[in-house]
Amino acid sequence: VYLVPQGDLDFRGLQAEMQEGHRLQWRVLLIQPQRNVPEFRGNLELTFTGVLAGKPWSTTLPAGPLAIKFTQFGRFQGVVDVPAQAVVRSLSAKVLEGGAVKAAQSARL
Repeated sequence: VYLVPQGDLDFRGLQAEMQEGHRLQWRVLLIQPQRNVPEFRGNLELTFTGVLAGKPWSTTLPAGPLAIKFTQFGRFQGVVDVPAQAVVRSLSAKVLEGGAVKAAQSARL
């Protein structure tokens, strides 16, 4: 797990688990640790990596980065379909504001 601490935004949770039918459910919890903060508006990028047919494989959210906005706490979740033969090994997440990475984290599955 790696973190890019910026002080104004942080990951408090990053999880993914396989569901039936080759669907991967993911969940992200973000916080703004300071009090009385303005609403955060940015994008959440997720990359799923693993192995497919014995070769390195990766995919992102089908619709691209997810537009997010929240104050203090932001909970986001979704489901992504993966190929039947894919073995997902990790999930990487980045939160961007404009072109700047505000927070990043990865988790092994």
